[in-house]
Amino acid sequence: MKQFTSDSINKLNPGLFWFECAMISACSPVFADCEDNHDVEKRLRKAGVITCKNRTDTEMCALVVNFSTREAGENFIARLNNYLLTFAPILA
Repeated sequence: MKQFTSDSINKLNPGLFWFECAMISACSPVFADCEDNHDVEKRLRKAGVITCKNRTDTEMCALVVNFSTREAGENFIARLNNYLLTFAPILA
């Protein structure tokens, strides 16, 4: 199962970090039933992976999540990896 690292967090300037990924293809088959990355975002919000503290700029082809600190981005990555791992035994 795909796992992300802190290297997945990009830095634009001192107060803006972001994660961007074409989740449907990168994490197949977890999001195979999603029409686009807006559906992925909705699923991750419902599961608490994306919180109210995370800003998003998702496009159809990629999930984009913005953070004010690297730590917030790393916390998101940890939640995302835990979410993905919950599907590994189910989809195996």
